[in-house]
Amino acid sequence: MPRMDGFALAECLKEEFPQLPILALSGYVEADEIEGHNFSGFLEKPMRIEDFQQMIEGALAREA
Repeated sequence: MPRMDGFALAECLKEEFPQLPILALSGYVEADEIEGHNFSGFLEKPMRIEDFQQMIEGALAREA
């Protein structure tokens, strides 16, 4: 992203929408690097669509 990275975007979204679950998907960052950034889930690329779907369903169920 030209103006901010995913961490900055997540912070902005959490400020505006505190209950919004935010999922991280990256081919550059590893799971231990997202700790403390308040993501609802994380997958490394390449990922399986089934894993992504399960992560989305789980995040939505926790927020409901």
